[in-house]
Amino acid sequence: MGRVARKKLFSIIALCAMISLLLLPIAVSLPSLAIGADAPDAVKKEGEAKVEKGRDVYYKTEGIVVGAPAPKTVDGPKDYPRYNFESRVLLWFANQQHLYYGSFVLAVPIFCMVIEFMGMVTKDKAMAKRYDQLAYDFIKISLTAYSITAILGGILIFTFLTLYPAFFGYLSSIFHVASRRR
Repeated sequence: MGRVARKKLFSIIALCAMISLLLLPIAVSLPSLAIGADAPDAVKKEGEAKVEKGRDVYYKTEGIVVGAPAPKTVDGPKDYPRYNFESRVLLWFANQQHLYYGSFVLAVPIFCMVIEFMGMVTKDKAMAKRYDQLAYDFIKISLTAYSITAILGGILIFTFLTLYPAFFGYLSSIFHVASRRR
C-alpha cells in the first residue's frame, strides 16, 4: 500500500470517526435505544415508590415530573424588576448574539476538517497548500470568536440574573436537581 493510499485511508477513517462522534449524542439521548425498552419502566426497581406523572403544557404529552414546580410569580417589581428600557429586547439580543457566535465556534472546526480533507485528497500540490492555508486562516478567526462567545455568555447570564431573577432561580433549581442525580 503506497503512501498516498495510506493517507487517503487514514483521512477517510478519521472523517468517519468524527462523524460518528458527532452523532453519538443522538444515540445516547434516546433512552429506548440505549436500554432496549421503555425507559421509565425499565429503570424502575422493585419496591420503589410510584412516580408522579404530569402533562406537558405545550405538547400535551404525559411524562414523569422532575424537580420543583414553577414558582407562582406576580407581575411586580419583586419578581420582574422594571427598568426604563424593554428588557425582553435586551435579553433577546444577548441570546441571539451568543447563539450566533456559539454556532460559529462549533461550526468552524468542522468546516476546517472538511477543508483539510479536501486538501489531503487533491492531487495538485499548490491547491492542497491553498486549502491548508484557508483552514489555518479560519482557525485564526475562530480563536477570536471563542473570546467573544465567552464574553457574550457572561452578558447573557448577567441579563438573566438582573432582568428576570425569579425565572433564572427556577431554571437553576431545575438544573441543580438534575446534576445531583448523576
